[in-house]
Amino acid sequence: MLSSFVAGALVVSLALPLTVSAQSAPARGQETGPLEIRRSERESTSRRPVVKPPRDEDVRDAARAAAEYEQTQRAQATIREQTRRPPPRPDLGYDVSTSLQQRAVPRPPIR
Repeated sequence: MLSSFVAGALVVSLALPLTVSAQSAPARGQETGPLEIRRSERESTSRRPVVKPPRDEDVRDAARAAAEYEQTQRAQATIREQTRRPPPRPDLGYDVSTSLQQRAVPRPPIR
């Protein structure tokens, strides 16, 4: 069982580089030159795309979508403002609390 697995792995490992090199290199004698794209006479005439003027319904839809977007932006700004953390109290800062702790440490009396 183990020997058949090893033999199969050996066959795959030897065959893989051969198939990769065969796919990547063109066949000898069949070198491809630069490719050219040519247009037929019918396609060479320049055609311009047809652009239709916007309909009233499309303009109303665009205005409605813009109004909805602005409304959601205002609502999100209001929510952000309400959930903003209050500024920290200056009397609870690191410098104040550490100096208070240092003063509370009992010191031995000076002789």
